[in-house]
Amino acid sequence: GAGRMAAEMKVAGKRLDLATFNAILSACAARAQPEDAEGWLERMRASGVKPDMESFNLALTACARQGATERTEAILDRMRSSGLAPDRCTQNVLMAGLSQQGRAEEAEQGLRHLRSMRIKPNVYTYGTIIAAHATQKNLSGAELWLKKMQQQGMKPDVVSYTAVIEACAQLGQSDRAERWILAMNEASVEPDMFTYKALMRACAASGGKAERAAYWMEQLLRAGTDPGVQAYNLVLKAEGRRYNMASAELWFQRLQNVGHSPNYFSYSSMICGYARQGVVEKAWEWFNEMARAGVRGDLFIYGQLFDAIKRASGWERSARATAVEEVFRAMVGADVAPDTGVLERVSRAVGTERMEQLCSELGIFYAIKDGQNAGLQQKQDTGAKSTDGKNPQKGRKGR
Repeated sequence: GAGRMAAEMKVAGKRLDLATFNAILSACAARAQPEDAEGWLERMRASGVKPDMESFNLALTACARQGATERTEAILDRMRSSGLAPDRCTQNVLMAGLSQQGRAEEAEQGLRHLRSMRIKPNVYTYGTIIAAHATQKNLSGAELWLKKMQQQGMKPDVVSYTAVIEACAQLGQSDRAERWILAMNEASVEPDMFTYKALMRACAASGGKAERAAYWMEQLLRAGTDPGVQAYNLVLKAEGRRYNMASAELWFQRLQNVGHSPNYFSYSSMICGYARQGVVEKAWEWFNEMARAGVRGDLFIYGQLFDAIKRASGWERSARATAVEEVFRAMVGADVAPDTGVLERVSRAVGTERMEQLCSELGIFYAIKDGQNAGLQQKQDTGAKSTDGKNPQKGRKGR
């Protein structure tokens, strides 16, 4: 939008002023485009428009969001050569960049640098340090700095509290996460959607507290907020972890009822939930539903189907072999290349002789050496499907 406005002004023969350039730089910052931001600063110079503090801080924000360290230093040098000294906003921007990279110690140095310039830090300053520790999964550090903020007479905002709860989520510390949301309520700080999602992640990651994810989702829905597919996926994952697939199916239906389209992680959670229990028919049913929705399965999804067959109780060996073969055929037919782990798994289920027949039929060259799987080898003369033994697709876990 800002770039288009600049082009229109140029066509109309109007000179770009400081406000217009800053609007363009603001767009670069919002989109994390450090190269464009630096380019627009250069255009300002060429046009005879002198950048002000806002100009430089916006350009630095674009750099910080991309972790563009060299460009950051270049812009800071340009700022100083223009006779402008970094202010609190500048330092906060730099600290935010460090925070995103989890560089907590350097963010703390930024606070000390502010004080050395006799500039008073604000809530945002402390929030960057808290977020940096959260990114490092250092829950104790995040909690410590929130308390330090309070000791300085500052009231933590929703972003600061949410960063601490996010650190709890990364460690599966649902009890501590819930204590912090109670602290927010006591401090009259209203949780937002990101707070609830972080809390739900903490519960979903905690085996003993998985049912609380659904509880907090209900609280979020009561607030009249549409949390999006990701939040529903967290509940699906949590319900699957506690083997409550009846509830998971209801939540899946609720996701659709509000107009959202289930994605890879929605279906993955359903398939994984049934696979954990060895309920092959339901895992396969959800896999087929996923295919009908046009969502492609990958190595991880097929691995879950194999797991379901392995965990199924009361199955004869021949029935398991038939089911494994069916999944393997579906996998190859969908152009999902099996890795050596899959091949070994299938071979154990169906037997070496049948495995050789199956791979020959499907156009896969499967090498057996001294009774052991030697992996897949390239067969150039037949155009057979092959891999180098490495997983061609990184398996994804349900979110």
